[in-house]
Amino acid sequence: MLVILPPAQYDHAPIRPVPEIRMDWAEVDGYCREHGIVAPSRLTGYRLTACTVRSGTWFTIILPNDGDVSADDIDRLRRHEDGHVNGWPADHPDGRI
Repeated sequence: MLVILPPAQYDHAPIRPVPEIRMDWAEVDGYCREHGIVAPSRLTGYRLTACTVRSGTWFTIILPNDGDVSADDIDRLRRHEDGHVNGWPADHPDGRI
């Protein structure tokens, strides 16, 4: 799984705890889009594998369940989403693989 990692200034644990919701991988895309995450259309073959949902100043990270993807992929997805919590913009400037 290709996961873009945030630039160094965003690639760290958030300063306050961020709750996670884990769900079946097949449900993540729909859940994220229903909560306002904008990404290329599923019709183009692009599927969200994780997201960060914001409500005011609070965030929730949505990740697939263990077993749906590898533990290494979960770790990279979490780093990606932590980057958004830390201020990395949604258009992923200066992201690295």
